Amino acid sequence: MQPKGKTMTKVANTAAARMAKRWTPPNGRVQEHADIKAVIWSYERGLRACVCIFHGTKVKPVEHCYLATADLRDQFIKAWVMQRREQKADEQARTAKANQDIKEFFEALEIGSIFYTLSGYEQTNATFYEVVGRVTANSAVVRPIEQDQIEFKALAMYGHAIPRKGQYTGAECVWKVKQRFPAVWTPGQKVNISWYG
Repeated sequence: MQPKGKTMTKVANTAAARMAKRWTPPNGRVQEHADIKAVIWSYERGLRACVCIFHGTKVKPVEHCYLATADLRDQFIKAWVMQRREQKADEQARTAKANQDIKEFFEALEIGSIFYTLSGYEQTNATFYEVVGRVTANSAVVRPIEQDQIEFKALAMYGHAIPRKGQYTGAECVWKVKQRFPAVWTPGQKVNISWYG
């Protein structure tokens, strides 16, 4: 509730507004590396060669330190930029692979296909789905199905699960890849499951 006689001012939480709050050193020299979204300030404080690095839209620096000489500072900056570019390349490669895996997964589906996901904490649970409707490039109409759990090893606390096609346990839904990536089930395949306790 707004206090009587006072006007509330809404502060924009945009990237530009956040970056405008950043501290900038007096008489500093700035480098901008748009490819890795980094802004790097070099400055001197007494006899110290200082560096302040901001990444993305963060208000606080990810690095703020001083080195004994300007040469050491330049080496530090060069190494940091190189490392960040390598990290970005790795991230892009992982994203490209994930996108390709998703594409290949949905291309392999058709009505009647069965796939499963694995989940659990200190155990491995399998959930099976049968494709019952339209398949697109990133989704499919599915229904969850029953499973038989077989070959239990009580002491080892593991066994196998196999799906029961057509034995539905829930309504139709549109399934998309989210956190748990699925695997297509092949006839005769026994899916490992386990438990603890």
